[in-house]
Amino acid sequence: MKNNTNNQEAAEPEGQIKENNESKTKNNILQEENIWLRTLINHIPQVVYETDINGIFTYVNDTVFSMTGYTVEEVINKMHALDFVCPETYDLLKKNIGKVLQENFEGATEYCAKKKNGDKFPVLVKSSTIKRDGKVIGIRGSFTDITNLKAIQNQLEKTKERYRNIFRHTTVGMYRITPEGQILMANPALIKMLGYDSFEEIKKINLIPKGKKQIFNQQLRDKGFIYSLESQWERKDGEKIWVRESTILVSEGSGKVYYDGTVENITNYKKAEESLKSEQTILRKSQELASIGSWMINLKTGAVKVSQELNKLYELPEKDEYTLSELTSRIHPEDQEEREKKWHEALKKGSYDSVYRLLINGQTKWIRTNGEIVYDSKNQPELIYGAVQDITKQKETEQKLTDYAKETALFNEAMVGRELRIIELKEEVNALAKKLHIPQPYPNIWDEKED
Repeated sequence: MKNNTNNQEAAEPEGQIKENNESKTKNNILQEENIWLRTLINHIPQVVYETDINGIFTYVNDTVFSMTGYTVEEVINKMHALDFVCPETYDLLKKNIGKVLQENFEGATEYCAKKKNGDKFPVLVKSSTIKRDGKVIGIRGSFTDITNLKAIQNQLEKTKERYRNIFRHTTVGMYRITPEGQILMANPALIKMLGYDSFEEIKKINLIPKGKKQIFNQQLRDKGFIYSLESQWERKDGEKIWVRESTILVSEGSGKVYYDGTVENITNYKKAEESLKSEQTILRKSQELASIGSWMINLKTGAVKVSQELNKLYELPEKDEYTLSELTSRIHPEDQEEREKKWHEALKKGSYDSVYRLLINGQTKWIRTNGEIVYDSKNQPELIYGAVQDITKQKETEQKLTDYAKETALFNEAMVGRELRIIELKEEVNALAKKLHIPQPYPNIWDEKED
């Protein structure tokens, strides 16, 4: 029994020691957690604080210094919450402190705060009550410097205002529609473009062309945008206009999808384009009838552009641009030197005029070409443009006239010689008759000639 008693007595201190050790371990863990928590709180960018029921600070983290310039020692048990805000926000803070203490306040409030040096800056304050034994004994919360956030908000607001001004005053139509074509937004330019008087009036129409909704929506779903789509729209008065439209798909977080787009009235452009096509057709036909082609040479790059008629005249392969050598290689070898001389003269005096032959596949063509040089801002030759006319028939006619003139001259020369010879013979007969003392058969030779 004695041994058992001694064993029991010996066991009790061991259990106590184990319990004490466990208690010390828990205390160490708690201390470490407290150190970790204080370190964490002191490193967050917000000021964490506690005040008593009268608003005097009982705790602030180290961030208070970097944000306000006050040290922790200057704040705790010495400063009131009102000491941190601008005078213009005193009443708001007092009112909200009362609500918090009554547990009748939720959310955060923006205040104008002031630093130790008097500088003002915006803060966002969030707070709640501290309770002990069910009784409110103070306020716990945090305040965040929102200077950067306010700057971003101000910039965002300026951007929004800039967008609103563009939306209101641009001459390009702008809209937001649903995938079904319902108009949610339309700027004044679009309303005017389509001949309506108000948004209330235009929002009743559908902006997606009939019969094209499926293709329109499919392209936006596949690519996310439609760029420079040209189509005809109908105004309120029934007039058809041409528009160029660009649209993007906008997806919001709620899952809703919209189409934001711009619309430009290109009716006048289309009319001008048709007119230009008509004029180009007339020009091309005129060039064909007159056998005239046109050309333009970029003197800086050497690129040559020619008309369809010149292409036919020079019998060139079909392509967008040529080199000067491709054209000059078709000039008759005997005319190359003269053409080169005229070309260098043109670069000096600003104009070009030359007549030469083309030799293509053994066939000769006569052409006349002239042009004018365009100079850049530094007065350096930049472009030369001009026209070429096939004068082969004219040259052939000139040659025929020349040959005819030569033949006529020879004929006239022969006829004059014959007449003179007849006169000479008549004079010889008259002289012989005179010697023979007989009447002269041609007494009035010169009179006859004059007759």
